Amino acid sequence: MTTIAIIGGGFCGALTAVHVLRNSSSARVVLIERSGKFGPGLAYSTPSPVHFLNVPAGNMSAFDDDPGHFLRWTQERDPAVTSGSFLARAVYGQYLQSVLAAERARAGGRFREITGDATSIGPMGDGGSPTTVALASGESLEADRVVLALGNALPRHPPVPDEGCWTHPAYLHNPWDFDALNRILPDEPVLIVGAGLTMMDVVMSLAARDHAGRILAVSRHGLLPRPHRSPSKPPVHRDPPAGLKTWNGSARVLLHTLRDAVQRGAGRGTDWRDVVTSIRSITPDLWKRMDACERDRFLIRLRSYWDVVRHRAAPETGAAVADLIASRRLSVRAGRLLSLRPSGALIDGVFRPRGSCISQVFRGARVINCLGPDTDIGRCPDRLVRQLLASGAIASDPHAIGIEVSESGFAIGSDGVPSTSMLVVGPMRRAQYWENTAVPELRRQAAQVALAALGCGAVAKIP
Repeated sequence: MTTIAIIGGGFCGALTAVHVLRNSSSARVVLIERSGKFGPGLAYSTPSPVHFLNVPAGNMSAFDDDPGHFLRWTQERDPAVTSGSFLARAVYGQYLQSVLAAERARAGGRFREITGDATSIGPMGDGGSPTTVALASGESLEADRVVLALGNALPRHPPVPDEGCWTHPAYLHNPWDFDALNRILPDEPVLIVGAGLTMMDVVMSLAARDHAGRILAVSRHGLLPRPHRSPSKPPVHRDPPAGLKTWNGSARVLLHTLRDAVQRGAGRGTDWRDVVTSIRSITPDLWKRMDACERDRFLIRLRSYWDVVRHRAAPETGAAVADLIASRRLSVRAGRLLSLRPSGALIDGVFRPRGSCISQVFRGARVINCLGPDTDIGRCPDRLVRQLLASGAIASDPHAIGIEVSESGFAIGSDGVPSTSMLVVGPMRRAQYWENTAVPELRRQAAQVALAALGCGAVAKIP
């Protein structure tokens, strides 16, 4: 009886477990999750009703071969939901729990959930012997294959000198620490580092609690994620720009090709979102056609612009944030953060606005880190990741955006050889496909990894 241990019980880990059990009548699955919340993970554990999914309900099925699964589930509970509705993330967390619960009931004793923290894996059972997974509790278990479903890491600290602010009570490293957010007083000034989707969620949380203090968000470019179109305006399918068929792999040419397609489409009444969406299915191929130099150029110069048009906010979120800016309750500034200096119970954020040579100071009662997940596993404080790096079982990709993996998802060690017993699923595979954060891509990947973990021969590459 094959035993597969999956470390991480969020979306990717839970869906991988479901697919393993659905594709085998004998395999056992052990799902390990430190939080004790199996299914929702960090992304869908938020209790706030103002934290919306960034993808409409019609595209959020957990199963690639049943695209209407989530929509049917929600409509059974609320018939008013449509395929274009943007629902609360808490609802999606409940959906994932229900999917996992149904599979748990079918699998019986073949499925075990462990609330715990995996601290080491090894030795790797490449010779046919099992691999040992050790937990912080002192318990250990043996598995024939191990799947790393680690999700996203916390943000890295802002790139400023540490002057004691990282341990200061006013500094919030984890923007998803809901208890800490709830302790922010209504009149306290708040400095947010970063202006992406996480910043918007934090601002929505504060606004829902009638926060009236000044909020300043500072980021390098000062760009806000663009909103999705209204559900009343359905997307229009279009083919990718023709120029990409002969594209030479240049990041600059890619930018100009997309800009030209947007401009030409605008003259015909085409929404720019349709142009961006048209390359979604070929993005992994475009990424692979870039050499290392062009990938670096994209990551350094274009990533910020790509993120705000590709990873869009729910219409409700976009409208609410726009209202906060219009009412001057929120300011978003482009600039370079120079330092964070403790000043008694407060922290002074010193930044230089873009295009200016004069620095400014914002004194915050709270400083919230919303820089987005740190993708460099070399900086990851997680004990398991550090152990796997030290042992050479995993390696960081050359661009420091994830873990090196083979085409089928097996971890590649520091010796350049793919493992035969450890796979990776989820955002840690950014370096392979680049687009590796949204449900439509991850649900397909979870199904593929489940087959690979079961040893089902060659696994087709994920489009």
